[in-house]
Amino acid sequence: PWVNNCIGFRNYKYFILFCTYVTVEALFVTIVLLGGFIGALSAKEKIEVSGAVVEYTMCFIISFMLSVVMIGFTGFHYSLVLRNVSTIEHVEKRDPKKDRQNPFDKGPRQNFEQIMGTQKLLWFIPVPSDFPCDGVTFPSRHSSDYPDARQQQTNRRTMQV
Repeated sequence: PWVNNCIGFRNYKYFILFCTYVTVEALFVTIVLLGGFIGALSAKEKIEVSGAVVEYTMCFIISFMLSVVMIGFTGFHYSLVLRNVSTIEHVEKRDPKKDRQNPFDKGPRQNFEQIMGTQKLLWFIPVPSDFPCDGVTFPSRHSSDYPDARQQQTNRRTMQV
């Protein structure tokens, strides 16, 4: 709810990258803290409960919970990208009466390129996507690969994310 409508066509790549970076960092911290736990438990010395031990344990629990939540959240948004569906469209398609095929789904690879760009080296770097689209006109399943200013057969839809 706090995001409301601020994630749209022009900044969806940055949102996906932010979620990816947070997920990777949370996993990294969790793995590092887990290594410390394994080291402490495998040592033959007695572990004394102190402020540092409690703090270390709390950091591990919080980072583990954040990792689990972010894996689910980021995975969900990657599934939306690969299906070329906005969050609102995903919620609307839960209704069996409205269940129909997405006309804008061009396949996972081309859907991913619409958000991240066509240059693989720049996919996970926060630079603008090179996908030639204006945010109002999008290629459909029945149009050619990518939209062109002169092309007349593209479908129109407004991003509602």
